[in-house]
Amino acid sequence: MAPGIQVNGLSVVSGKDLKCGCCGICCRTYSKVDVSITDIFNTAGYLGISPGEFFSRYCKVLSDSEDSSVFLLDIDGGCKFQKDNKCTIYPVRSDMCAMYPFNLMSLYTSQQLKKDLDRFESCFVCSLPDDLLIVPDLERMVDSRIMFMVKETYLARYGSTFREEDALEYHRRGLAQVKNERMRNIMHMQLLNEFQKDPPRDMDTKEPLLSAEEIKQVYNYARGLPRA
Repeated sequence: MAPGIQVNGLSVVSGKDLKCGCCGICCRTYSKVDVSITDIFNTAGYLGISPGEFFSRYCKVLSDSEDSSVFLLDIDGGCKFQKDNKCTIYPVRSDMCAMYPFNLMSLYTSQQLKKDLDRFESCFVCSLPDDLLIVPDLERMVDSRIMFMVKETYLARYGSTFREEDALEYHRRGLAQVKNERMRNIMHMQLLNEFQKDPPRDMDTKEPLLSAEEIKQVYNYARGLPRA
């Protein structure tokens, strides 16, 4: 997203355009990293192993009291794919990793984000100017939501067991659905609605910094759509 607009004194930027300092703190901070069916297949292919082997070596299942399960990257003791503060699977890293720390379901001011991450002094966010309005990577957020729904469908049918042959169908289904423009537009409408319900707020007064219409304009600008 090219820079160029300001809203209420805030410069609108895309989180994916901000340069990470590669301190590696995020890789040592996460306690859970959600992975999709497609994450499993993509990372396995990148490593040159089967999806089943990748899952057994690097993933785990987390179940809650309501018998709901999720697939997670096993990062107990630190991420296995971090080396010298760098990600060794960077091209196929999960959506959660790729969008951090701008993976919140809202627009965010850099001032607020700096406050939230001030305990991580080495993070590049702490050196950002205070007058930025940060837009998450909207297209990747849509991808992630679609892949999450596909995984939920898989889990509903097969439970917490990763069955490579059956999972392949859902991997292919996810790849097809992220290309479906109607599905993507529905996801964008949902995201915009959530952004409008949770606007960025003044840190002192807690009053909204943007109206619903301004949020729509920023959202459309980030997508490259007309703001009118």
